[in-house]
Amino acid sequence: MSPLTIKQIPFDRGHPITGHLKEFINDRFTMQMRMMKKMGPIYSFNVGKYKVTYLSKPEYIRHILQENYKNYKKNVFYDELKIILGQGLVTSEGEFWRKQRKMIQPAFHHKQIEHFSQLMVLATKKMMTKWDESASQKTPINIDEDMKSLTMEIVAQCLFSHDTAAFAKAATNSVNVVLDWSKSRMESLVKSPQWLPTQSNREYNKAFNALKNIVMGIIQERREMLNRPDDLLTTMIEMTDEDSNEGMNDHQLFDEILTLFMAGHETTAHTLVWTWFLLSKNPHVRNKLSDEVDFIISNADVSLAQIGQLSYTKMVLQESMRYIPAVWGIGREALTDDMIDGFTIPKGATVGVSIYQMHHHPEYWENPEGFEPERFNPNNESKINKWVYMPFGGGPRACVGNAFAMMESQIILAMLSKRYTLNLRADIPIEFDPGITLRPKYEFFMDIKKRI
Repeated sequence: MSPLTIKQIPFDRGHPITGHLKEFINDRFTMQMRMMKKMGPIYSFNVGKYKVTYLSKPEYIRHILQENYKNYKKNVFYDELKIILGQGLVTSEGEFWRKQRKMIQPAFHHKQIEHFSQLMVLATKKMMTKWDESASQKTPINIDEDMKSLTMEIVAQCLFSHDTAAFAKAATNSVNVVLDWSKSRMESLVKSPQWLPTQSNREYNKAFNALKNIVMGIIQERREMLNRPDDLLTTMIEMTDEDSNEGMNDHQLFDEILTLFMAGHETTAHTLVWTWFLLSKNPHVRNKLSDEVDFIISNADVSLAQIGQLSYTKMVLQESMRYIPAVWGIGREALTDDMIDGFTIPKGATVGVSIYQMHHHPEYWENPEGFEPERFNPNNESKINKWVYMPFGGGPRACVGNAFAMMESQIILAMLSKRYTLNLRADIPIEFDPGITLRPKYEFFMDIKKRI
């Protein structure tokens, strides 16, 4: 075939008005797998009034996320996130994003986050006090609620040096309201103006203003301190752009902090929720994990040196993030006309990558529907294509806090697995709720039993 030959992207319009919106909301992953099987590694379909082109070949994904990433901005589905996250790293674009990313990146270098490990250990030990009581009384735990509370407390301590339960609870409630509001608008064909005093908008505005008051108050207090605590907020306040020698103003700080505050607990929490679920469904994996933590960890605490030895624990988390990725997709919009393998991507086109689809792609995984942590054995690393396995995204816009999130997840999973066994209650229906992160649709209750 001549390289000048223009190929036609396969297209499935669906319903004349709504396209595949209903199926996309109800079971988008089954739909994506079906369309990929039917139409190939690049295909288009309508979601309401939007035409979306999905890519499911690593070379195509590498093109838009790395090789030609400057030609692609976040697409229309991120517009609702921009309302709440402003110009934070997740939603900002172009030169502003590059400057902010370059300034913030050093805060997440490995040596910079090592000292946060003990905060993670202490927060997890506090959770153990609650879980000990649940285990002794034989009452089930709400694993989704508990993991969000735990990761919220950790991110609050690492960002702000705050460690009060009241702060974490207030922030958690506000974040959940804000995220639910944003998710609802992302999925709605008709979006009411934000200023319209609907019940949903009133609840959102109240929650968002509460978060803003909390964060801005802390920023102002911190700027006035002579001896600032060693946390992420102090690091970000003292950062300067190497070209202008200017730091972030309060508004920029607020956007970045809210981005870290929300993304830093929501994604990790749901990674852990799905890990507990998968361990409950695969007791042979859970037993092997327990054997490792029992051998490596001698008491209730865990050190960074021990974390480095927990190879199977890390493999379990990596496989959990493959099997049920908390961040399930990536969306872009073409700034100018582009060409991918003979297919034309016109200016303004909405382009998507289903991380879930790639993580279950039968062409790139053996037994993709099996839960097999051993596939992430270091000896197999060379077999895993980074444009197929993307739990933290890929390219220059990959998650800035991936090392932080992995350390946090390993500490929490190791400490709690050493002390408890969790089993999913038989009456709990398992359905996905793919909003900003991939959450369980229904409350997730698990029976808890102490091991030691």
